[in-house]
Amino acid sequence: MQKNVQRLKEYRSKLILFPKNKKKLKKTDSSLEECSKAEQLRRRSIIAVPKVKPTAQSKIIKPKDKKFSCYNALKRERRNAKTWGRKQKKAMEAAEDAAVIKK
Repeated sequence: MQKNVQRLKEYRSKLILFPKNKKKLKKTDSSLEECSKAEQLRRRSIIAVPKVKPTAQSKIIKPKDKKFSCYNALKRERRNAKTWGRKQKKAMEAAEDAAVIKK
């Protein structure tokens, strides 16, 4: 994150903002001297971004992973979330019935 902030600060230092109205300069506009000295850069990048090697590593796919279906897993979890209260109520009734039978 700090590298990106530093890179943006460097970019802002090299940036020249031309004023919309030369008579009324704003605080963010560059001075008229800087504007007259400005040259257009024809390079693709003003500040080079360092290349970072990807950190992803390969792994062997196991048969269990091949059978796994994300769609079915999400569907199962949605169904469990929807019927959670009914299942809990049914379990409590079964426990009460078991307690009555033991007496």
